[in-house]
Amino acid sequence: MKKLLILLAGIVLLSGCAEFERIDTLLAEKKAATTDVQKYNYLMQVSKGQTYIYEHSSRKPETFESIRDRYFQEAGLTEEPKIVKRDLIYKCFNKKTYPYEDFECVYKFYSKEIDIEKATRTAENQTDRLHQIRMEDAHNIAKTVTEEGGAEFTEVNIGRFCRASSRVVATAYASVVNTYHIYDLEADKIMLLGLTDKAFVRLKKKVTSDKRGIAMVRNNPQDQKIVYEAYDMLCNSNPKSYILNYKKIFR
Repeated sequence: MKKLLILLAGIVLLSGCAEFERIDTLLAEKKAATTDVQKYNYLMQVSKGQTYIYEHSSRKPETFESIRDRYFQEAGLTEEPKIVKRDLIYKCFNKKTYPYEDFECVYKFYSKEIDIEKATRTAENQTDRLHQIRMEDAHNIAKTVTEEGGAEFTEVNIGRFCRASSRVVATAYASVVNTYHIYDLEADKIMLLGLTDKAFVRLKKKVTSDKRGIAMVRNNPQDQKIVYEAYDMLCNSNPKSYILNYKKIFR
C-alpha cells in the first residue's frame, strides 16, 4: 500500500511538472511569434486538448476540438477563412496574458462565431421565405389580371402597382451608377406583367437625365429608398403616368 501511495504521488508530481513544461513551451512560442501564421499556430497549440468549464452554469464542459468542429459544421467549412483567422489573432493574441486566458478567449471566440453563423442562416432563411411569398403573390396577381382582362382601378391595386413600379425605378438608378440593388425585382417584373429587359434598359436611359438623383444614389446606395419614396408619392397622385406597363395592366 505504501509503495502504491509513493507511486501515485510520483505520477501526480510528474504530471504537474509536465504541465509546467507545457506552459513554459507555450510562453516561449508566444514570445517568439511575430507573424500572423505564428500567432495563429500559438493560439491553436494553447487550446489543443483543453476543456472549457462554464462557471455558475449547468452547461457541460466542452473541449476546444468540440467547439471548433461545431463552428465548422455551422459554417459549412473545413478551415477558418483568412478573415476569421485575422479576427481571432486580433482578439485573442495578447503578449500580456497567460495561456489559460488565451484558451478562454479562443473558446469564447468560436462560441461567438457559431452564434453569428446561426443568426446569418436565420436571416437568409427569412429572406428566402419572403422572396418565395412575394413570387407566389406576384404570379397570382398576374394570373388574375390576365384572366380578367385587366386589373380594377382601385386604391389597393394602385398602391400595389405603384410600389412595384417604384422599386423598379429605384433599381434603375442603382444600375446606372453600377452599385448594388437593395430591392429584389423578380416578383415585381412578374406582377407588372412581364416588364422586359429592353423596357428596363429604356427606363435606365430616362433616369440618367435626373442628375441630382443619380448623384445621390452614387454617393449613398441606400438613397435608393429616397428615390422609391419620391416616385411612389408621384405615382399615387398620377398612377396613369407613373405605373409601369399601365395600359397593359388596367382595363
